[in-house]
Amino acid sequence: MKKILVCGSAGFLISNFMRYVLYRAKDFEFVSVDNLKIPDHYKLVYINKKHKFYVGDVSDKYFMDRLINIEKPDVIVNGIGCGPKHTVSELFATYHQSVEVLMSYGLPVISLAYPDGVFEGHFFKCNYNTVLKNNGTILELPNCFGWRQKPNSGFAKVLKNIILNKTAEINDEKLPWAYAEDVASYLWYIIEKQEYGKILKIPFLGQMSIKDMVCLSLRTLEMNDIKLVDSEIPWSPYVKEYSYNNTKWVPDSSSIEDSLQKTVRWYSVNKWILNLGEKHD
Repeated sequence: MKKILVCGSAGFLISNFMRYVLYRAKDFEFVSVDNLKIPDHYKLVYINKKHKFYVGDVSDKYFMDRLINIEKPDVIVNGIGCGPKHTVSELFATYHQSVEVLMSYGLPVISLAYPDGVFEGHFFKCNYNTVLKNNGTILELPNCFGWRQKPNSGFAKVLKNIILNKTAEINDEKLPWAYAEDVASYLWYIIEKQEYGKILKIPFLGQMSIKDMVCLSLRTLEMNDIKLVDSEIPWSPYVKEYSYNNTKWVPDSSSIEDSLQKTVRWYSVNKWILNLGEKHD
């Protein structure tokens, strides 16, 4: 049995990763940590007999020393710092502290990250050497969409405005996208193939503008009575340019259009998530 410690378990990429693996494999179990700054986000944590959840701060070494000693994971997947933050300095501090703690245990660590150049100063680079010299892996990602994404950022924010407010901010700039289930598949591939000590980039599923994504969403939802507003892309950070390494991994998804329609249908049925933590945003 292989035990994986995941950090940031209320994040949609990590949540989808656990579900993806446990639906398909019997020889894995998960331990996860999330500080749940918004307690309502507990509703996003995956409940499964092969998943043990801890409320805690990954940057707290006193706490993590005990968790690692008790659970003895084989691999760590770090999703901390790969979500929306209010300031660049907050994002940097969160990512830096979690990396410093997690790399101290001598275990393979896969750390999710924005690509170099998304922020001025390339501030993630100061942590790359720490990860790589300890046999860890940096997995850089384009913009991602999928089920269970919190509605305060990314495409989930766009869907929230469409479904609840009947409005949408649109933009013609084409952006690179990956589907959350494909990210989960690629993480599993990295662990199975032990692709450690590298900087990896998942192939994006396709490129599409927010305007085109909104139009496809409206057709899927059979809606036409909404207000469209031309504006800047309605969240930050976002990835404008993205290139990836060659890999033998092949995504499960057939097209960005098909994956987007699945995502839109999921949110139309699971409207509870659209108000999640709304009082705290």
